[in-house]
Amino acid sequence: MRAWEELTWNQGIETAAVMEKAGHSLAQEALSTTKPGDLIVLLAGKGSNGGDTQIASRLLLDRET
Repeated sequence: MRAWEELTWNQGIETAAVMEKAGHSLAQEALSTTKPGDLIVLLAGKGSNGGDTQIASRLLLDRET
């Protein structure tokens, strides 16, 4: 993962753009593997994982129950 991140940054791709994509991917995976009414718990470690998770959590708020 770290090698991929370094390659990404070296290509000039912004950290925020990568975090946004990761958050969207996380939310999409959570939605596709659960059904309405299921509890979804998001856990994040320190560092950028927290930002990815915050983005995903905002996207999951609008889920219909």
